[in-house]
Amino acid sequence: MSSSTARTMSKELLCARQWWAGLEEQWQLAFNEATFGKGPTTEMLGDDDLLSLRYQLENLRFAGPEAQSANLSFRLTNLSGVVALDHISFLSVTNCAIEGVEELSGLKALKHLYLYDNAISSLKGIDELTEMEELYVQQNKLTDLKPLRKLTNLKTLCASRNKLTSLEGLHEGHSDQLKRCFLLPNEQLSQREIIRLQNEAFIMVKTG
Repeated sequence: MSSSTARTMSKELLCARQWWAGLEEQWQLAFNEATFGKGPTTEMLGDDDLLSLRYQLENLRFAGPEAQSANLSFRLTNLSGVVALDHISFLSVTNCAIEGVEELSGLKALKHLYLYDNAISSLKGIDELTEMEELYVQQNKLTDLKPLRKLTNLKTLCASRNKLTSLEGLHEGHSDQLKRCFLLPNEQLSQREIIRLQNEAFIMVKTG
């Protein structure tokens, strides 16, 4: 290994260790338990695992203790642990206690996002994630879909069992790609709003 490569590796490792040290305890626990199967501990990962997590891993999955395929013994309360992981393309944080998604705003490579069964009241924060192809946010507390306006690469959207009163944010620009649009049931969503979307945006609203 050349001296320049060694210096680069050392710098990356130092940055990764500093990143780990700055994580909330719940995220240190989560990465150890769910990603590397080491049990709920805050102990710093080994160098190889730490470098892989910080710079390479593209897929991350966290499922709270009540999930069918749980890999966490507790429920995450925010998404702060992934803020710096702008290389990930697949993120699943389900059956937890997430209330907002602002921390995801810099994850431009995200294509697949699973956040169902949380307590999310707004999708503000994913407004510019235009590479997104799949979004699963069913069983939350959403009232609208306005932040999806620019996400015209969406192929699958599941937002049933929320508190939606408006489908503003979805428009004709989504119609070419969005063939799997599951928005029902949503008890506060009027039939008039569903028909408006179908007639104006040519998007078929499905149950699921």
